[in-house]
Amino acid sequence: MLTSESSYYGKPCLYQATPNNTDIDQIFFYYYYYYYYYYYYYYYYYYYYYYYYYYYYYYYYYYYYFY
Repeated sequence: MLTSESSYYGKPCLYQATPNNTDIDQIFFYYYYYYYYYYYYYYYYYYYYYYYYYYYYYYYYYYYYFY
């Protein structure tokens, strides 16, 4: 019964590991929170890298202009 529902919804691991709906909701909430935190960290790292690259380009242009 659980395997048929799991194969129908395409989530076998979650339905086999957690028979209760509350546990499934907690796992999905934890996974969503972890994904949101990882996406925010990646966006912050990309913004920092872009700012560093812009600063390096500006420094190189300043150095080339005066020397």
